[in-house]
Amino acid sequence: MKNMPFLLVYAIIVLLMYYGHVLFFTYTAMAAALLPVIISLAKALGLPVLSLYVPAMTLVPYSLIFPFNTVPLLMFSGAGLFDTKDSARFGLLFGVITLLQWFVIGLPYWKLLGIMP
Repeated sequence: MKNMPFLLVYAIIVLLMYYGHVLFFTYTAMAAALLPVIISLAKALGLPVLSLYVPAMTLVPYSLIFPFNTVPLLMFSGAGLFDTKDSARFGLLFGVITLLQWFVIGLPYWKLLGIMP
């Protein structure tokens, strides 16, 4: 990854943190497992830690769109209030919007604050 441009590393982190909720049941488990890895990765690549930690940290609560990530959504799904396929489609669509948001709004904003290289 040392030879990758920062924008590609940034995109991988944003995608990992958004779609990583498929692997974890709770925010706490995901944050505990992935945030130390993100910090280590930033240090290993010689990047400012905040340049990868800020998008990673702020994307932890995005799991609300997957029915299997929170107890209330499990209950709503189990009660038949929405279909799991609909939730997955919404999750994919929202993921694309999130990625665009992080590139169009997030990068310039964090760069303006001096967090991004």
